[in-house]
Amino acid sequence: MIILRPAPKYAMKITAVSCLSVLLAACATQRPSPEGQANNPPTAKLMEMERRNKDGDLIGLNEEGLWYKRGEKNPYSGYVTGYYKAKGGNKPVMASVREYKNGVQVGVETSYYSNGNKRIELIYENRKVVSMRQWDIDGGELE
Repeated sequence: MIILRPAPKYAMKITAVSCLSVLLAACATQRPSPEGQANNPPTAKLMEMERRNKDGDLIGLNEEGLWYKRGEKNPYSGYVTGYYKAKGGNKPVMASVREYKNGVQVGVETSYYSNGNKRIELIYENRKVVSMRQWDIDGGELE
């Protein structure tokens, strides 16, 4: 006959901490989402970014250069997010998210409507847009 006994109290705490650690590690590999469920450090706000030429001077958007977080000396690597202004005591709504590596935009850039639905998705490769998808405000994909 086998007698089952309840696990000691500390065993439950260890299990809970282990599960939480796994969840946090999984979230750390995801890009920021409009729901705010995942934040992959480093993340900067769009208004904190600036474009500079090879001499470190500020330049326009269409000029050749790299993206920097304002006040930093190295080109930026990480996600940049923009938000719609919070209204009526609600949380701000994500307007866009994009990724940079060594000052160059890479991967997927996604923009959202103020209701949280996707607006546009651009895919970057070798500093150029290679793919674009668009949606209407109700979530229907446009052709």
